Amino acid sequence: MAKNIGPIQFTGKLGGLSGRNTAFGNVIQTPGGFKSERLKNDPIYLKSRQCSAEFAHCSKTAALLRQQLLPYLRLLPDPYVYNHIQKRVLAIKDCDPTSPKGGKTFNKGLSTESGEALLRNFSFNRKRQFHFAGISGHCIDIEEGRLTLNDVNPNMFDYPGTANAIGFQLILFGVDLSLAALTTSACFILKKTDMLTSISLEAKIPDAGAFVAVLFIGACRSAGGTISWMKHESNVLQVVALGQKL
Repeated sequence: MAKNIGPIQFTGKLGGLSGRNTAFGNVIQTPGGFKSERLKNDPIYLKSRQCSAEFAHCSKTAALLRQQLLPYLRLLPDPYVYNHIQKRVLAIKDCDPTSPKGGKTFNKGLSTESGEALLRNFSFNRKRQFHFAGISGHCIDIEEGRLTLNDVNPNMFDYPGTANAIGFQLILFGVDLSLAALTTSACFILKKTDMLTSISLEAKIPDAGAFVAVLFIGACRSAGGTISWMKHESNVLQVVALGQKL
């Protein structure tokens, strides 16, 4: 790259040169950048191709995961939630112990203990990790797709704005992220004025082999049989268990 100090200056392409005006004056350079054929075939770019292939796989996986849970993710005030999901998918992919570089996948990574540990208890809401604190007992029967919360106290939750209730729902979906594989429990509404209440959420086991159980807890306004959900940072969307259809 050279800085033009002579009387003849130009912008755009002229022969094999490219000119452009900058804060430092008129600059002339030869066209550069990656050549697509070299990027596809040159051995020097092998690692770039491998990283690109795995990143593309994880981006697609994260997008499908986001699509599965989109109605719930919309109730989390986080503009970067997709990046949060993608970062965890990439970490789980790195747990794949058998595939060569460039071929590691989310599913194979999840089949390992370290991969499972990264997904278990993963909170989609970076500002809210739910530990079941304040609930005297809870039980997850993953084989039946049932989550039981004993003696839930309404006072342990936040009620932003006009919210007067908290909704609970269990979501199950296949690890292969097939859109047809998602199932949900009925939504249980806990009023702010209720006493200690035991909650049982049960969803049909999806026909998808390995599956993920996610708990949603969201603030809402319940009036006249109508539920209005509140978008708030206290809402919970968290993996509570991993299962396998027998």
